[in-house]
Amino acid sequence: MMQPTDSVKCFKLAGERTPGRVFRRAIALTALGLLLTPLHGDSTAIVSEPVGYVTLNVPEPGVHFRSVGMLRPVEFRSTIDSIKADERLVGDDSADWESGAFNDFDDAPSHFLEILHGDYEGLQIDIVDTLGDSGELKLAVEPPEGLEPGTQYAVRPHWTLAALFGEENEAGLRGGLLPEADEILVRDSEQQRYLTYYYKDDAEAIGGTGWRASDDLFRDAANDVLYPDEGLAIRRKDPEADQVGHVVTGDVKTGKAMLFVLPGLNIIANPYPVDIPEPDELRLLEGDNGELRGGANPEEADWVYLMVEGELTPVYFNTTTNAWLRVDNDSALDLQEAPALAGQGALLVQRRDERPAFLWRLLPPF
Repeated sequence: MMQPTDSVKCFKLAGERTPGRVFRRAIALTALGLLLTPLHGDSTAIVSEPVGYVTLNVPEPGVHFRSVGMLRPVEFRSTIDSIKADERLVGDDSADWESGAFNDFDDAPSHFLEILHGDYEGLQIDIVDTLGDSGELKLAVEPPEGLEPGTQYAVRPHWTLAALFGEENEAGLRGGLLPEADEILVRDSEQQRYLTYYYKDDAEAIGGTGWRASDDLFRDAANDVLYPDEGLAIRRKDPEADQVGHVVTGDVKTGKAMLFVLPGLNIIANPYPVDIPEPDELRLLEGDNGELRGGANPEEADWVYLMVEGELTPVYFNTTTNAWLRVDNDSALDLQEAPALAGQGALLVQRRDERPAFLWRLLPPF
């Protein structure tokens, strides 16, 4: 059995940049690899995802929770022919890639493998090495038990700050030094803190221009990875700022999704470009890997934060009334006023009382 320390050790290459955030995915997948039960049922037919675009709207000043709702285009799609689980390798006899083809960055994963059908459809695992001679991909963790040859997969590049918002901030967020620049916050659920990014456009100030992280004024953060299942918090500071409407093109996800939920507070992205209207649709299907926990009162349950009447409001699933109630006063939630997860929106989920991580399985809302 692989221990978390082994997972961190083998993923060291991919963890130099933001170790807590990247290691947590390796640790979580390692633990979940022994607990993840297949979701049996009809598999989705394998078709090419439709190409489209969304407008990532960031309105007036304040903090806005957003997700991309699009995937970057597939760079390789085929079928797994061999699996060497203990070496974290999957092989493809038809592979024509060169060594390092899916490893653009020295200190972080640039691409991930996505399972396209079968019991593990929607699972995404980082690629830490591309072997051209043998036609194999080395993954960040062991592939889940039960993944079999014949499974179809795709290789996609990750979104990065530059890929999503533009090398020179073409999205139009306010640049400058940190006190006045708009901020992009990514939740590090392992460390329970936010990673803060901004676009520095003052060439005369120390550290040059470009995408920066608040804890390092000199490092170019343009290629810092934004994971598909992680939502963003965008903080706009200029009280007179106009709405930003940034057009993002990519592939529309049409199949099932698997999203990480870790202990503590998570910002969960909507992997689809449309609303998921009902909170009940977000409840995890029964499985050995856990679920979003309800309870007879707020203290027994996990919390979900929904935007209700313009305010971020914690709610929980009451197992006595079988209804979503507000944490503050136990009043019933008017579902007409609070879509569970809007298109291009993100959801705050608080996994309470140190409950273990799990993978949240979502069915496409189309």
